[in-house]
Amino acid sequence: MDEAVDDRSGARLSEKGNPKTVVEWPHKLMVIAVDGPAGAGKSTVARRLAAELGCLHVDSGAIYRSVTLRALYQSIDLQDRRRLEEAADSAVIEIIPDNGGGDSVVLLDGRDVTREIRSPAVGAAVSLVAMVPGVRAVVTEKLRSVASGR
Repeated sequence: MDEAVDDRSGARLSEKGNPKTVVEWPHKLMVIAVDGPAGAGKSTVARRLAAELGCLHVDSGAIYRSVTLRALYQSIDLQDRRRLEEAADSAVIEIIPDNGGGDSVVLLDGRDVTREIRSPAVGAAVSLVAMVPGVRAVVTEKLRSVASGR
């Protein structure tokens, strides 16, 4: 099997030009963000890209949706930034990747909420929760923890 190095990324490839078979990345961590409007297919594109590159896919939207679901469970006023930050900070969110290319399993405080976080109620409220700077800071830290394996 030939080994090559991709000129753009520096990745070692097991077959020339085939990024599907990455042997080793020269960097400890690669983060790719996919941005766009709701319903544009960001998660689908991100999952496929991660599969192609052999990377971990972390759905940040699932984390924001989990925090939102927790706030709804606790009947928190979505204008109460302090309580939303507290809900985000104390939430135990686990994302279990699905190696079959489907959605990951999302656990909120030990409970499977994979379907619930995609409900219309959560969808209607998530943008209000996600725009709170303290919630964004907590979610960013949770994403960094997942990415670093902590």
